[in-house]
Parts: sequence; structure tokens; C-alpha cells
Amino acid sequence: MAVEPDSGGLTRRALLAAGVAWSGAACKQARSARDPKEAIQAANDFVKAKLISPGTAVFGGEADTQVEELSAHRYRVKGIVDYGGNEGTMRVSFTCVVTAPAGNGEWSLEEMDFNR
Repeated sequence: MAVEPDSGGLTRRALLAAGVAWSGAACKQARSARDPKEAIQAANDFVKAKLISPGTAVFGGEADTQVEELSAHRYRVKGIVDYGGNEGTMRVSFTCVVTAPAGNGEWSLEEMDFNR
């Protein structure tokens, strides 16, 4: 899986140095409800799963989080997370597109981007 630099200029290598581990496999999280708050929680779960030190993750509150419904059961979530990485405490902003398919309780991750 080739990773191109994002608009912030971060590459896969820089993200790994920042303590974010990438996986090419599609991620799934079990969720029952399909509303914006559940989309935020699903996105946070996906982000947390990518951190080298997930136990240190502290996500921003409502003021730091945006959620946009793109279509039925499909959301774009933007937020921030503070976590302890190799370089001390770091803050990373993220954008995730998550989908909860009708008829099943698993949220799927379509996209995930990080900016430092």
C-alpha cells in the first residue's frame, strides 16, 4: 500500500515516528446505534487502534470534534487526540470516514488521515 504525503506533508514514515501504526487491512468496530455520536465513538476507536500507546489517548471534546453525515449511515468525523508517543505527549488531528451498513452493527473505516 503506497502512502502519499498528506496536505500536512506527513508520510507513513513520519507517522510511524510520531507513534501512529498503519495497517493496510480494513478495520471494523462493533456498534449498534447509527447516529452521529456513535460515528464519533467509532472513529475514535479506529484512531485509538492505530496508536502505539492507545492507553494514553485523550480525545478532544465536542468543541474539538466535527461530524458530517455524508449519506445514510456514512459520516466524516474530524477531531484531535493527545497521546504519549516516542517523543513525549503529542497532539494529532484526524479525519475518518466511517460507515455503519444497514442491517448489521459493525462500523467500517473507509478513510483515515492524520495531521500533526
